[in-house]
Amino acid sequence: MRKLMRPMALFFGLAAFFLAPIPAQAQKIGINVAAKHDDLERAAAVVGKGGWLTVMACLGDIGKIHDFLAAHPDVNIVIRTHWPETVPDPDWALSWTAVLGKIDSNPNRKIYIMPWNEPNMAREAGGNSNVQQVAAEVKNYIGALVSDLDAAGLLRSKVGVLSPMVNQSAPNFQQFIQALGGAAFFRQFDGIAMNLYDFEHGCGSRPLCNS
Repeated sequence: MRKLMRPMALFFGLAAFFLAPIPAQAQKIGINVAAKHDDLERAAAVVGKGGWLTVMACLGDIGKIHDFLAAHPDVNIVIRTHWPETVPDPDWALSWTAVLGKIDSNPNRKIYIMPWNEPNMAREAGGNSNVQQVAAEVKNYIGALVSDLDAAGLLRSKVGVLSPMVNQSAPNFQQFIQALGGAAFFRQFDGIAMNLYDFEHGCGSRPLCNS
């Protein structure tokens, strides 16, 4: 177990808090293997039936994820579809819809995706630190993704969409949330993705820290 923990981060609760009820058979802890896809098998053995795995993937990785899910019909998965330091193109939404539709998954298991990691950090937004501009790009991409998944009949049936994982420790957190549209923007998702950093000096007044 100790050796396994070095290349993989154990996360509690999933790294995402779901708005919809979690199935009774689901475990409440899981493993984030990030881009270390070779660790998927070992991670699945640790979380067991009903456990959760988070994996970072690009479009070309879907084949191996398809094979993994076929071999593990009782393991739940969250796919982070955003690669570090890239700006998602709205045209990618249709491509993700196509590949997710081809995954032969357990019909009782929904595949969750997290579309954009920390967009309020300039490094994850193509170096752009303009809150209004980046928020508009996020809404544009999310709008295209949700629309394409819905048109394909995948939204909330086979694929659940989590919110972008806005970095709550950043000084622009509240401003960015407001630029996205606040609660109205987040109501469209099947869950809220959150990065829960272990703040050195405790929660204090950090937004959502005591939620």
